Amino acid sequence: MSQIKFRIAGVPYPKRKNASGKEGLRVWTKCVVENSASLPRVTGPCSLRVTFFLPPDKFPTDFPFGSDLDNLLKPFLDALQETVFSKVTNGDSCIMELNASKVKVDAIENCGVSCEIVQNELLSQAKHIIRPAKPHLAIEGNRIYIEADTWVVPTNNQSQIHNLLPELTGRLGKLTSKYPKSREDVHRFVESVERILA
Repeated sequence: MSQIKFRIAGVPYPKRKNASGKEGLRVWTKCVVENSASLPRVTGPCSLRVTFFLPPDKFPTDFPFGSDLDNLLKPFLDALQETVFSKVTNGDSCIMELNASKVKVDAIENCGVSCEIVQNELLSQAKHIIRPAKPHLAIEGNRIYIEADTWVVPTNNQSQIHNLLPELTGRLGKLTSKYPKSREDVHRFVESVERILA
């Protein structure tokens, strides 16, 4: 499992529909590209945790909670498409799990973004072979069925497959929220994992 951790100083700017803040957004995007250019490249499925540190003026009285997170994420991830995600198929679509937050800081010099990308090397080597019409939840040998995907993992070593479980568990949590009627399937999935790894 590999990890890329970095922090970039600067004032994060959100993507906006109007021309307001256009120059600030250009400067921020350039800053992210330049400061992430030397970072390792992601080559497969990953999880991303990001925190934006925003100045007080981004939290005016008529907008007390600051810029929308989705609008902050869009230009940040677009900039990383040119660097960290430039070698992976379809760019930032490889992000399987995303955790984002924003924090108000007291001074411009404390502004910026902190990011952690975790890539599971074993899952990155897995061969994505099929997309069934509805979710499958099971582990059979070195095949992992989860959500609408089937992965063939290049190992039969159960301890290595066991290392994938935290990531799989996260996806299962999302699955139960997307498919409320699948809780019984999730329970069966967990039982099958326990039997395999017993």
